[in-house]
Amino acid sequence: MDMFSKYLFAKTSKEYRSPIILMYHGTVISRKQQPFEYSIDSYRFSRQLDLLKKHGWHTACIKDLKKPDELPQKTIILTFDDGFANNFEGAYLPLKERNMCATWFIVSGCVGSYSTWLKEVNNEKMLTIEQLLEMNANGMEIGSHTVSHRDLTILNEKETHNELTSSKTYLEKIINTPVVSFAYPYGRFGDLAANCAKKAGYSFACSVRPGLFNKNEDPFRIPRVTIFSHDSLGTFARKLIFASNEMSWKQMIRYYNSRLISQLKKRISFSRE
Repeated sequence: MDMFSKYLFAKTSKEYRSPIILMYHGTVISRKQQPFEYSIDSYRFSRQLDLLKKHGWHTACIKDLKKPDELPQKTIILTFDDGFANNFEGAYLPLKERNMCATWFIVSGCVGSYSTWLKEVNNEKMLTIEQLLEMNANGMEIGSHTVSHRDLTILNEKETHNELTSSKTYLEKIINTPVVSFAYPYGRFGDLAANCAKKAGYSFACSVRPGLFNKNEDPFRIPRVTIFSHDSLGTFARKLIFASNEMSWKQMIRYYNSRLISQLKKRISFSRE
């Protein structure tokens, strides 16, 4: 990690209060296996976990947001969309080894089979029932990601309701545990999808809009910061600091320039008074 990001992360971590939620997808064993930009290799993921452990961060699950005030300082929630089979070895096992937890949003209609929506790449093998049972038994949260990963913004109310309720019912039968968390496929949703999620019995629904969790805001529009395959450890650290998807050096320079200009304006205004 670059020295600037390392210093900034260590300094900011001491004061971090609000939970931050990250979004992952695939976790492949080798970088050569990465099918798309949302798939991170397991080595890089393990380095991120070690960074969090080193600086005293605590992992939690989406369901734990029911009592946000009871979460410790520097809480982070790791979420995985879709339920790819490579998550078992590439994410679940590294988390278990470090006594950490995460939330998995599962496409129920593809459990033990293959994905059906990845048009631009070959469809991926998905987690099995046995794997979901083991993960649930070892502190991981199983959430819903609909039955078929359809874009909810193009469905009517009946279709949306079926995607949300059928997935919830199926997953609850598998793990014999209430499924209270949901993530919108493609991050696309409107008032209809949010209302259907609430009526279906979920307590939370996650979007892909970046930002920090706020207990006073809509629990069916929870923000998440996206982690991409090309994110360096420094970029990962800066994303946690600023709760933003875009943390390039150009953007960092613009951010600090704007802060500098703001401070100069305040000093000028104060000197004139």
